[in-house]
Amino acid sequence: MVIDLYGSSKSLAACYRCLDTAGTLVRIGSRVGDRLEIDPEALTMKEVVLTGCRYNTKEEFNKSLELVRAGKIEPVVSFSFSLSEVNDVLDKLELNQVFGRGVAVL
Repeated sequence: MVIDLYGSSKSLAACYRCLDTAGTLVRIGSRVGDRLEIDPEALTMKEVVLTGCRYNTKEEFNKSLELVRAGKIEPVVSFSFSLSEVNDVLDKLELNQVFGRGVAVL
């Protein structure tokens, strides 16, 4: 599973390329105007799933940003990693050794 929190055309394409057979790409949030170009035959042959998730309302998102800006909450990014380390990160996820969010640096 690949989760794209940014959702630009470039990040969506990079996430799609990371999918293995029967993988799932989840796009959280939205950015107006960005597109994902895919080959329909490859989509079928790889049997991937593409889905989106709003996960919150615009008002909830804006309130969250206000709280971060005010210093009342701090987002948790516990580590960053390169794409070459993705298998190690997946192993850690499977073993419940990840707290917060990991950020893949492309």
